[in-house]
Amino acid sequence: MAAAGRHGDKDLKEERRMRFGGGNRIYAGIAALVVLAACGSSPAPSTGSVQTVSLKIMVGGLNKQIYLPNMLAQRLGYFKDQHLDVTLIDEGSGQASEEEVVAGNVDAGSGAYVHPMVLNTLGKKIETICQFGIAPGEAEVVDASLTNISSAKDLAGKNLGVTDIGSGTHVLTQAILGSAGVDPTGAHYVAVGAGDTFIAAIQQKKIVAGMTTFPTISRLVNSGKGKILVSLLSP
Repeated sequence: MAAAGRHGDKDLKEERRMRFGGGNRIYAGIAALVVLAACGSSPAPSTGSVQTVSLKIMVGGLNKQIYLPNMLAQRLGYFKDQHLDVTLIDEGSGQASEEEVVAGNVDAGSGAYVHPMVLNTLGKKIETICQFGIAPGEAEVVDASLTNISSAKDLAGKNLGVTDIGSGTHVLTQAILGSAGVDPTGAHYVAVGAGDTFIAAIQQKKIVAGMTTFPTISRLVNSGKGKILVSLLSP
């Protein structure tokens, strides 16, 4: 698989920021995680022999449970069984992974279900080839020391952590605010990544809450530093 065309990362990020900076439609289809691939095809192997195809797949966080199928497929030999020599590349967010697909730097990327929808509206030919789950596998985790936040309504106007601006966690956060009757554009979204950087943002009071996945969720909850405010872990 190869990217159908190249697009400057800076230009693509600016287009995405414009889309997510205002009152654009919140995509309900974020509920699944997928492997994204640019439309195109790899050269067909010569007849009479099966050739191994080398592929680079960028994953929006190899340490995240939601992207575990990538590592499982590699460790269990499923890629090898299909004559694929796959290199998994770790990236902090699913958004960044599919931007690299569009740029032609990798063959495929793992990110949120919303990414191909957004990119196709921008004229970028991205195809969904594999769905990992039927639920986001994320949760809005709030600073456990804040007793004045007990529902999504209490997040109005607050600093909220997301993996990156325009990422799946950004869209999910907007969705839970909208569902609670809160104007999503009134909140302040802060790109804090996941894991150590997310936890540090909570501890340093840079954010009051944020959308994240396991193992970040379990680390915060088990340490008593965070608690689940809104769960999107199951359908």
